[in-house]
Amino acid sequence: MSENGSPAARREAIFSEAPHTPPGRWDSYPPSYRAREIQTILAWVSRGDSGSVVGLPGSGRSTLLEFLCHRPDVHIHYLGLDRNVVFVPVDLNILPDNTVATLYRVILRAFYHGRHQFIPALQQNITTLYHKNKGARDPFLPQSALLELLELFRVRQARVACVLNRFDEFCQVAEPELVRTLRGLRDTFKGTLCYLAGMHQEVEHLSDLPALQPLAEILDMNVCWVGPLNGTDGRQMIERQLRAAASPPGPADAEWLWQLTGGHPSLIRLACNWWLATPARPPHQEWADLLLAQTEVQPRLGRMLDSLTQKEQLALSELQKVQAQLAAAQVGGDTNAIKKRKKEVAQTEQEHHESYASLHTKGICRSASGGWQIFSLLFQGYVASVVGRGRGGIWLDHNTGELYQGKVVLSGLAPLEKSVLSFFVQHPRRQHTHNDIIEAAWPDDVQLEGVSTETLYQVIRGLRKKIEPNPGKPVYIINWRGQRKGGYQFFPEGRPA
Repeated sequence: MSENGSPAARREAIFSEAPHTPPGRWDSYPPSYRAREIQTILAWVSRGDSGSVVGLPGSGRSTLLEFLCHRPDVHIHYLGLDRNVVFVPVDLNILPDNTVATLYRVILRAFYHGRHQFIPALQQNITTLYHKNKGARDPFLPQSALLELLELFRVRQARVACVLNRFDEFCQVAEPELVRTLRGLRDTFKGTLCYLAGMHQEVEHLSDLPALQPLAEILDMNVCWVGPLNGTDGRQMIERQLRAAASPPGPADAEWLWQLTGGHPSLIRLACNWWLATPARPPHQEWADLLLAQTEVQPRLGRMLDSLTQKEQLALSELQKVQAQLAAAQVGGDTNAIKKRKKEVAQTEQEHHESYASLHTKGICRSASGGWQIFSLLFQGYVASVVGRGRGGIWLDHNTGELYQGKVVLSGLAPLEKSVLSFFVQHPRRQHTHNDIIEAAWPDDVQLEGVSTETLYQVIRGLRKKIEPNPGKPVYIINWRGQRKGGYQFFPEGRPA
């Protein structure tokens, strides 16, 4: 078809008329699966924008990205027949080595594995380019092949989204040159090539990874959090998990499983496994305690909680506590006690409103008629069982000069510890060299050239003992590597572990 035809005509020259849906697992997912997230992501990619797809452990982020890649028919559901988007999953965590040549070859291989989405002529083109260059060690050869392929998409006004799942794990081991190469490809084909980076946390909490920097500014422009499934998707998952059960759950049982799990995919699997293994089940009200006693359940819930900031963990703990007190007062029927507890709930929600909004984005809290609610009875029970979780954000009261962690005054700090921490609080998340900190935090009458790095280490060590939940695995004061000596980076909210 002519290159000078309409945009729709040019797109027909690329995509197969009948998008291929592989048989098996993905057939059981309806086109409406994760509708909100799919619609959001397709809107980015249709514009040629990159972004991050972020989800806490067990949220189903990987399933969502695989669904996008393996169900091209769903793109038509949202974009119509005039679709111009193709998703290509690229696994950067299986690179045989950290060379640019290998990176180009792995991307070519990803196109080769996804060639079924295109018309036969383009399939042959992709196949030829891949087989001709799959053994090339000179990076110029696979680079040229990949550029030739991407040019085909640019001429035809198509969008190519490389899906880079577990991208945060890749950045921990990748040479910076590889990420710079990915950025260079995107800049060369801006508007045609974009990236969807699947990660456990947003870019701001991964910024101590030097390799990520070249892509950070394009990955944090668009962020889609993958939280629990909505009611329809969650109940369909429960039905799929228990379809072969000797006694499938009735409507009341299914609803209670939904309340227990809140639609969180990994919790649904655990709850359904418990159902299958427990033929004689007690009343619904006992299910939460029985599930919490399962050895495989608590570690899952613990990883979810650890994936939140210290500030968010404290807010959750406070919410659970005041709501439990309110529930007890309502059972007792004391009108004055109920009124008092309701006031405490309102005060807690006001004090932590920023954290609850963030937790809502992540799918951990839901807004209900009675205020904020923890999304799952299981997770609510786990939060109640954990003592001392979440120390809160660290902040400076500019009126008094006092440093706080949550509501607690950090009164036991030595003068240098207080000076260093005050500097960190006023300059959060930046990467500070050792010299930057010493020059800013040491008294003016001290000869700075006489202050050793070891002295700074001792101050940081003392601070960590006083503010960190686990000084051996810090979440507030983080070491970073880069330049000649590196330095420290401070997260006032207590970065997720």
